[in-house]
Amino acid sequence: MICRRRRATSVLALAALVLLAGLSAACTDEVEVEVRIWSFDRYVTGYVKDAETGLPVAGAEVLVECSDESGLYLGYTDAWGYFEVNVGEWDDLDGAVFRVYSIRAAGYYDYAADETWYGITAGEDEIYTGVYLLDRLP
Repeated sequence: MICRRRRATSVLALAALVLLAGLSAACTDEVEVEVRIWSFDRYVTGYVKDAETGLPVAGAEVLVECSDESGLYLGYTDAWGYFEVNVGEWDDLDGAVFRVYSIRAAGYYDYAADETWYGITAGEDEIYTGVYLLDRLP
């Protein structure tokens, strides 16, 4: 019920903004109105597991690379070995693709990037990249 009220409030606020823009247009020659109704964050996700046991690797550092060379994005695995790295809003970096660049965890060999790149389809907010297996150090 709370979500519906917030959505209704947002719709009313948007309608008021459009009405004010219309009134302003009557008083001036030009009016520019940019309305962004909503925005979604995008995430690169996956799991990190021990190659021998298949158990999750918690606390692993995951770096994600973007094809537009905007830098690396950092995230960490949770207790289930799951990571979710925020790579910006869905309308930013249009057409960019991503890959897991590296994974580091105490007691394991580092994972180095392969050549698999993943893109986000328009309107989606997540790229699931799969399961990464780390080998234990001797």
